[in-house]
Amino acid sequence: MDMPTETNPELEKCEVEIAQLKEKYNILYKEKEKWAERKSEISEQIIKIIREVKRFKQSRNSFNSHIKELKEQRDAHNEKIKQALDMIKLLNNQTRQMKRKAGIKDDPMKIKEKLDKLNTRLETEALTFAKEKALMKQIKDARKEFGQVKEITKVCEKIDNEKQKVKKIKQDAKELHNKIQQIAKKSEERHLKLLELSREVDELKLKEEEASKKFSEKKKECAKLETVLKDDLQKTSEIKKKEKKKRDKQKKKEKEKVEKKIGDKRKQVEEKLKSGKKLTKEDILLLQS
Repeated sequence: MDMPTETNPELEKCEVEIAQLKEKYNILYKEKEKWAERKSEISEQIIKIIREVKRFKQSRNSFNSHIKELKEQRDAHNEKIKQALDMIKLLNNQTRQMKRKAGIKDDPMKIKEKLDKLNTRLETEALTFAKEKALMKQIKDARKEFGQVKEITKVCEKIDNEKQKVKKIKQDAKELHNKIQQIAKKSEERHLKLLELSREVDELKLKEEEASKKFSEKKKECAKLETVLKDDLQKTSEIKKKEKKKRDKQKKKEKEKVEKKIGDKRKQVEEKLKSGKKLTKEDILLLQS
């Protein structure tokens, strides 16, 4: 027959403490996992924004490279304008010297225009002999005058060509400048977006650092509790082993006591059998066991 189990105060105390520690550990573990998840979410956000930063940076750098190329083209245009203006200045000086040397005061181009108009009139108008003769004399005088300024006219034509060239180059330079302004605006938009994203990354890194710190704290607390739990479980196991050993010893003692009692009873029954005494039903069952 088993002895009634006695409660062990030390074992009960350990089991209560273990239950409390497990409850506390579960709470801490959930908090630890919450901060780990939070840190992971923030890290993913940072990675996503950094991808955007790279994309915007590439776009901005591409715009800046294009701007650099356009500025080089614009500078080349400005250099051509400067060279053309220097050439115009040189040709104007040359024209003045040639007019001074030839004693010409009128604009050579006007003399040419005058000759052209006289020739056109001669070819297109129906003139009387007298008027035609007078017109021919005017043409002759104009040709003579034009002959004196012919070289000057060539220089003037060069000046006009250079002026047209300057006008065209200035227009091209203006278009380049406008294009530069448009692209620079886009580049500035990308740059401002980069600054905004960089600020977001900095803010998220602070949050990530905080989450990482909280995670580490909870992880250390969990590890500390695990150690305490391990010690308490070990202690409980040792107490249970001692209790079992004690119970086993008690059971063995009780078994030996019962076996001795049965053995003594068996001897008594055997003596009764030898002496021819009548056996009871209990005696017979004992001998059969």
